[in-house]
Amino acid sequence: MTWTTLLRTTFGVAVGLSVSIIGVLSNTNNSLAAPFQGDFQLSSGSTLNGNPNNNTTTSTLAELSLTSLNFSPQSVTPIALTAQTGSFTDFNTASIGGINFNSPSTTPFLDFGRTAIPGVVGFPNANEPSLIDGINTFTVRSANYVLAQIGANVGVDVDLNGFFTNANGETSLGRGSLSLQINDAQLNDILSILNSGQSIQNLAFSGGLFARVPEPTMLLGLGLVGAVFTIYRRRTHSCK
Repeated sequence: MTWTTLLRTTFGVAVGLSVSIIGVLSNTNNSLAAPFQGDFQLSSGSTLNGNPNNNTTTSTLAELSLTSLNFSPQSVTPIALTAQTGSFTDFNTASIGGINFNSPSTTPFLDFGRTAIPGVVGFPNANEPSLIDGINTFTVRSANYVLAQIGANVGVDVDLNGFFTNANGETSLGRGSLSLQINDAQLNDILSILNSGQSIQNLAFSGGLFARVPEPTMLLGLGLVGAVFTIYRRRTHSCK
């Protein structure tokens, strides 16, 4: 190999790496800016019944059976979002769906939107369509729950595993949990009720979820390795 060839090869590798690094950084920034990222806390919302000057409210409550967790009232079932970070600062309310613990869902569990009062629907100009439009959602892929005796109450902890989808159809992994309390109850009694096919109703709840995105350093490292391998392979083939 002559000095001229060596210099050309070295320059080609350096240029190739520079272009690859720029491409990786650009893709990294785009991937982090587009999908959901951040986290939030959630709690029961309220539905106003009647006119704004004379109305009653219905709280969003949960119903637990052996194989499912459902929420009412329908069809818009509001929850309030608090302590939002990242992408979730654009929303203050979501409509919550149901969970089948035996199979993954194909419909969103949460549909995010924004209302005049966080977690409250049922009054004029509440912007409720944004809560049921199927845009900006969280879908559950798997879920399970555990029961535990906590003093005189029974606690229910629900683990959620799924994905967020933004308005552009881009997804990011999502994890979280819900917590419910069954007051003045014994664990064995609750297990007997659930195993008999009955359900526990009128449960308040709270929880939190977060969106998980790849680390920029991981994407950069993978991009550099791929770039070096590609350039090396091209040089090897050209020398044959």
